[in-house]
Amino acid sequence: MPHSRTMKVAVLALVVAMGDAFVAPTPRANNRPTTRTDRRVETSAVAPLNIAGFSLSSITDFFTSNREGETSLPQDPKADQAHRKEQLEERKKEYRWSTEGPPEGAPYLDGFPPNDELPSVAWITDLVASVLKIAVGTLRGSLGAGEIMEALTDPAKAKTFATRVRELISGNSAIDERPADIGDYEDLHAFPIKNPKSMYDWEDDEAFARLRLQGGNCVVLEKCTQSTREKLKVLDSDPVYKKLKSKVDSLMDEGKLFVVDHELLKGVERYLTPSVALFEVIDDDLLPIRPIGIQLSQGEEATPIFTPEDGNNWLIAKACFESADFIMHEVVSHLGSTHIVLEGPMVAVNRCLPKEHPVYDLLKPHMEGTALINWGAQDLLIQPNGALDILQANDIESSWDLVLEQFFNRIAEDFSPEADFASRQITKEDFPGRYPYRDYGMRYWEATHTWVKEYLDIYYKSDKDVEEDYELQAMIEELVDIGKVYWLKDYYTTDDKKALIAKVIASWIYSASTLHAAVNFPQKPSMSFVPSCPGSVYAPPPIDKRERTFDEFMNYLPPMEIATIHVAMLTLLGDIFHTKLGQYETHNFDDDRIAEPLAKFQQAIEDIEDDLVADNADVVSGWRQRGKAKRAANNMAYTTLLPDNIPQSINI
Repeated sequence: MPHSRTMKVAVLALVVAMGDAFVAPTPRANNRPTTRTDRRVETSAVAPLNIAGFSLSSITDFFTSNREGETSLPQDPKADQAHRKEQLEERKKEYRWSTEGPPEGAPYLDGFPPNDELPSVAWITDLVASVLKIAVGTLRGSLGAGEIMEALTDPAKAKTFATRVRELISGNSAIDERPADIGDYEDLHAFPIKNPKSMYDWEDDEAFARLRLQGGNCVVLEKCTQSTREKLKVLDSDPVYKKLKSKVDSLMDEGKLFVVDHELLKGVERYLTPSVALFEVIDDDLLPIRPIGIQLSQGEEATPIFTPEDGNNWLIAKACFESADFIMHEVVSHLGSTHIVLEGPMVAVNRCLPKEHPVYDLLKPHMEGTALINWGAQDLLIQPNGALDILQANDIESSWDLVLEQFFNRIAEDFSPEADFASRQITKEDFPGRYPYRDYGMRYWEATHTWVKEYLDIYYKSDKDVEEDYELQAMIEELVDIGKVYWLKDYYTTDDKKALIAKVIASWIYSASTLHAAVNFPQKPSMSFVPSCPGSVYAPPPIDKRERTFDEFMNYLPPMEIATIHVAMLTLLGDIFHTKLGQYETHNFDDDRIAEPLAKFQQAIEDIEDDLVADNADVVSGWRQRGKAKRAANNMAYTTLLPDNIPQSINI
């Protein structure tokens, strides 16, 4: 393909341009400024779009198998072993391991992604459309489609494009000011950007509880342990808290006290609060938890626990908590638990499995776009003075430390969703109430795991077939030795190797699709409205319960310049839905035996959709009957894991 390098550089140009566009003119100070001046995507669709000399069909050819033989295991008599070996030798030149970071020690693809990892034109089209909306609705200016395409097709103009975007931000007369009121933040979501859902109920405690069960960081709520209880020192030292102490201890004894514990953030500087938020389980079919307190520190000294009765102090405590949860979401639950987890398998699969290998066929669609997106995060987004550094309270080095810690802990053992829910003691037995991410996530997991097992059964009739697959063995060895996927060490000791391989592969697919969707796509509806989810607070966390005003609460929220970047970044990250789980390319598989288990997988997804749609209707109706306004009631529905909202891979 003579223009493949041009296309690669063009895509790089736009990514760099967008990354540069979200770099602040000056580093953010530690204290606040004080002056004031649902669609369905068919992956096989063809459109008459042509960019840089490429038709859509030629671009999509990057993602076809391009196999020169039938799908087979290497030990199969029909396998062309010499060709497979030659193919892998060539690909190992493009897919090289690197552990130089950031974060140093984590296994990455070395350098910019090869041609096989380029995005499709459909993805680029979605990106351009999203950038145009953000330019008009948030940046208060205009960017022409041709201007964006020039950045794609002419790398020399990338810096011009980045400068234009920065000018749109700095040209907004309000960006250097403190907000006058909440309306200033609302104005950042002007047409054609739809108002985020959280705009309609961000102050409500019901919304605060809802986000723990179905928001962007819906993967951290856990049963309170004794070690967490011991952090609540003020309960045991201050008689003022006698009533709350009695309630907390009673709930613990009954197994009805759940927490979000930001212990990982202890020791991080700036206005950052390693919070502990307390939630009690209640008998409510619509929302089975409610908040009862937030402690904003985990030091040796006893500090206040703020409760819903504390007025504006409670609003401030929730804002401080959310700024810490923002960090936990972005770098731990999101980047560390999905993006980086898929990086190692993506490299190993391409190095060790030829395109004729059935595991390559199965996994390749679930890795589309991951290399490019991870490169962008590593080299652009999470960099000094990059967008995430500007938004978050902690410095960028501590963000990478958190990513590394989460990543190594996660891949050291079983990281399937069933293992996750069990470790947090929030299974259906521990927590029988409505927990949408768990309830529907587990159904996607069961469907995915069944699909993978039945797919592998076509090729591996026994453990002997697995053991004789020397290409698979090479992949496992690289993932253990270089990729640090220590869970795969169990392969060498288990009596059921086929079952282990199926569970690991299913966990990768789940992490790339369902889990990533669950933590990524709430960024636009639930996290992009700044008062509901500030990336940082701009005043010291309160250490007493003196009465505070709403204006004092406003002082904790970001200035308009930071808020503009916040809205632009989170809207972009939560706005691009490319591909759909279970909808593979028609040419992805060449074995007729796959049709039946694939149809079963697709039917299971349709069944999940039917049940989730019905459940959402009941939930919204129930809240309306309780008197909640229409938009706020609609927020209580869980749309994140509707099938149309779950891409196959991490491609944004």
